[in-house]
Amino acid sequence: MTCTYCSRTDANEQFAFKDIFEDEYSLMHCNLCKAYFLDPQPTVAQLEQAYDDAYYGTGDKKFNPFIEGMVDQLRLRKARSFSQLIPTNAKVLDVGCGNGSFLHYIGKTGQYELHGIELAGKSADRAALFSEINLKIGTLKKDDYAKETFDLISLVHVIEHLSNPKEVLNIVSDIAKKNSVLYLELPNIESWQARLFKGNWFHLDAPRHLVFLSRIELQKKLAERGWKLFKERYNSFQFNPYGMQQSLLNALGFKRELLYEKLKGNTQYTKGHSATLILLQMLFMGVSFPFFFMGDLVASTFKKGGTLKLYFRKID
Repeated sequence: MTCTYCSRTDANEQFAFKDIFEDEYSLMHCNLCKAYFLDPQPTVAQLEQAYDDAYYGTGDKKFNPFIEGMVDQLRLRKARSFSQLIPTNAKVLDVGCGNGSFLHYIGKTGQYELHGIELAGKSADRAALFSEINLKIGTLKKDDYAKETFDLISLVHVIEHLSNPKEVLNIVSDIAKKNSVLYLELPNIESWQARLFKGNWFHLDAPRHLVFLSRIELQKKLAERGWKLFKERYNSFQFNPYGMQQSLLNALGFKRELLYEKLKGNTQYTKGHSATLILLQMLFMGVSFPFFFMGDLVASTFKKGGTLKLYFRKID
């Protein structure tokens, strides 16, 4: 029961659950640093299975063209908002840059120097197609960049995947300039959907999600490193309504994440399930989306939406 964030062993079990591979885990809550973490820690073999080609999508994109088109519009909108927070000729780093689209769209809003880091795999292959991105294949290391290099650093749904989140936050703080912006986006472990669905919550996503930090704890930990929170959001058109939908399907007893894996084209996972069942789940997704979208707006008003979006400014 070693905490993924602080490496200490004083923790309480919240609940047990199974992942899509039928492996069993518990979600633990550290009594010292207040992080939530996965126990046991997944093995190398389990992680290799979880991050195989099916995770990144089987085609040229992770999802079908319709979904990818909507996601790209959200990335473009986000990129435009960041262009108002950083200076001309800013240096930008996206840790866990995925297919590179977010950086690509930031590049369209100004003359920026773009850097991305992504694990080897299909997403990195896609990111490498953008010639304007200085891409590193692998993980963020201490000596990758000089101190006080970047004006904007983003980690979009990355923190929860890290086996060394404390170290990464230290590195990020070292390579950020004074007055730079740090943007973190991650599942909200204190959201209503997390509390309601517990082990059936879609965004638990074991064994890939190793650690969860609340907004309050992230704010405290980053304040110690010279960061000040200046903006927070809890809504996500991209993640929150679907998180509720898939969690509900899980709770009703359907095969875990069946619809999500279908949307990625993972035919191996969906094999043996009738096309009618999957079609009904897709119809449910379409018909119920407006209701869950409105529910997300309500939850976000109370800071209980399924996603944390946190903006920090480096003041020290």
